[in-house]
Amino acid sequence: MYSYQDKKLFLQTLHPAAVLAHTGVMFFLSLTCSHPVFLLLLYIILLLEVKLVDGLPAYKNCVLFSIIMLVMIILINPLFGRLGSTVLWSGPVLPVTGRIVFTLEAVLYGINMGMRLLVVITVFFLYNRMMNPDRAFSFLARYAPGSVMLITLATRLVPYLAVQFKNIKEVQQTRGVEFDCPGITGKIKSYYPLLKVLLLSSLENAFNIAEAIQSRGYGSGPRSYYTREKFRPRDVIVLAASGGALLGGMVLMAGGGAEFQFYPQLGPLFAAPGQPVVMIMIGVFLMLPAFLNWGWQYWPYLKWRI
Repeated sequence: MYSYQDKKLFLQTLHPAAVLAHTGVMFFLSLTCSHPVFLLLLYIILLLEVKLVDGLPAYKNCVLFSIIMLVMIILINPLFGRLGSTVLWSGPVLPVTGRIVFTLEAVLYGINMGMRLLVVITVFFLYNRMMNPDRAFSFLARYAPGSVMLITLATRLVPYLAVQFKNIKEVQQTRGVEFDCPGITGKIKSYYPLLKVLLLSSLENAFNIAEAIQSRGYGSGPRSYYTREKFRPRDVIVLAASGGALLGGMVLMAGGGAEFQFYPQLGPLFAAPGQPVVMIMIGVFLMLPAFLNWGWQYWPYLKWRI
């Protein structure tokens, strides 16, 4: 469910630089801004864009894991963070942690941190649905070819080992090897020869990859490209909107509007002057790809122009 699926959607046609800028700005804002209203705004925008890339069915399973983490944060934070003046419930005294005290401020702080985690997970999910990994690696290889080559080989290693492990195990089972031995010692003895074969197969595959890379002249000169990414007006608009959202986030942080006071008492929802206006402006900038997606679908002239 986390693999990229090319469905020729508008957000999937953006230049890799535009996708990286858009999702990178949202990731940066989710880490640097902790205001609950702003995090909720980011999450609504992310949900809309996940819907635009037809990712809601797969996102449901991701949300289940996130909700579990959210509940854990809400329950654990009041146990160890006893700050706050509004006591909701006072429990017994434990030997190590002391008296259990649930305060309103601690509970709301835990909910806010869980919301931030949910936003961060959704940003990565959206990036995974928008960006083809091959396009991303090809784009980044222009600037850091060695690092991209290392990342490509590393990401390929895990699925390759999984497939090889399955194939080797099936071959051994056809030869009568039993892997369902009782006890841990029996399982280790039965799987040990399989791991040796897997290691030898991996080393042989490494030599084959090295020979293929050398035969294609890797590192002997400037890299050639089979395809080139086109930079369209839509990409310029998304890049400019991402820059505007980043600038708005910096203004929000400079004015103290990116934070919310939880301790010792809950502060006012909007304490900094002009705070709601800046948040709305950031939201409009981040919503611009969704607006372009609507025009791309229902306005043929705009689709032709961008």
